[in-house]
Amino acid sequence: MVIIGLCSVFFDKEVCGLILVLMFLSTCGGRSERTPTVIVPTIPPLSRTLPTSGQCENVQHAVSMASDEGMFTAPFSPNQAIGDDTTPDSRWALAGLNKRLTLDLGSIKAIGALKLKWYKGSEVSFRFLVDTSADNTVFNQAIGTSDYSGRHSDFELINLTSEEARYIRITGLGNTANDVNSIVEVKVHSCENADGGIVEAFPNEVGIELNDWYLSVPTDEDNSGTFDSIFETELAAGYTNTEFFYASGDNGIVMRSPSYGFKTSLNTNYVRVELHEMLRRSDRSILT
Repeated sequence: MVIIGLCSVFFDKEVCGLILVLMFLSTCGGRSERTPTVIVPTIPPLSRTLPTSGQCENVQHAVSMASDEGMFTAPFSPNQAIGDDTTPDSRWALAGLNKRLTLDLGSIKAIGALKLKWYKGSEVSFRFLVDTSADNTVFNQAIGTSDYSGRHSDFELINLTSEEARYIRITGLGNTANDVNSIVEVKVHSCENADGGIVEAFPNEVGIELNDWYLSVPTDEDNSGTFDSIFETELAAGYTNTEFFYASGDNGIVMRSPSYGFKTSLNTNYVRVELHEMLRRSDRSILT
């Protein structure tokens, strides 16, 4: 019974039947003192892919607390930058150069990248630097003075010098319009490139012409009370949003619609992301 059970695990019914016949013949028709021949099936090797040595398995770390010098622009407190609310009204804001937002991870953890969403990030470029620390006293530079691209309306990837730390300090150096430092949301990842969801290419760089299209997304960045429209000129200039409309790693464009946000019409019950073909090709004197 043991052999039959093993056979059924590794072989199909026909092969098992042949094995059992051979075993029966080997024990019959011969001399009684003949030693029976037992056929033991070969166990096939396991076929699974083991992780590559040194491969980083990304983890998004929870941030237990955020703080600044206590001079934030009310009501935009530091904790609003870590609350998973990516709407513009939920942000940290503090005017002046060398203003610091410090994140506390609660314990020492591996840090490889940040995802940063700046307020009005597709309109202005922010300048900043990042340091890390194990004790909130001695800080090491994780990235020197850098400029946010000014092209992302959502998250931008910031790769850091890999560190093990508990505290992350983002020092704001103003932006191209004024000296206000304003972060909507920051996410901390253990690996370089974070979860791999953000690529360097923009939608207008993957070989797809966007002059004939405008995009509706379920956000309200202009505080109009309705959805936002991204018209042909802005779309063709490289508009991207890592939540709704972005370039993929295989040179395509991804459109993604969530189940929340501002509706694109008063006559619909559902939130949508819509791409509309416009024959006017950016000539706004023509309706469509």
